[in-house]
Amino acid sequence: MLRRKTRLKRGARLQRHTPMKRVNPKRKRERFAQNFGSPARVQAIKEMACCICGISPEAAARKGWDIHNSHVVARGMGGTNSDYRQVVPKCERCHDKYHAMGGTAEAAMERWGIDLEKVAARVAERLDRRGL
Repeated sequence: MLRRKTRLKRGARLQRHTPMKRVNPKRKRERFAQNFGSPARVQAIKEMACCICGISPEAAARKGWDIHNSHVVARGMGGTNSDYRQVVPKCERCHDKYHAMGGTAEAAMERWGIDLEKVAARVAERLDRRGL
């Protein structure tokens, strides 16, 4: 168990011993664009129905959920960071289930019978036609 050498006084402010990392705003915007495309594209995907259960954004909001922009293959499971065209809309519930079962397109095909790569291609084509 870790113990402090001196006791904290009541009302004393906690201070960091190491400075927090600064985030370069330009690099942050570039990384976001690489992962998800433009902010308008992200908003357009959030306005689509969930590709798994089909719940609309309005119905999801009534349940307290949000529509997420989700990569077909989760980035933590080996998916690419640089393909914003491989993003599909998923409600919070389906997104959580997707990650719980491994976060791969094969797992989604096995569980729900949905080919997320084809869905992502259709979503990307629809958004490209709209200029997003």
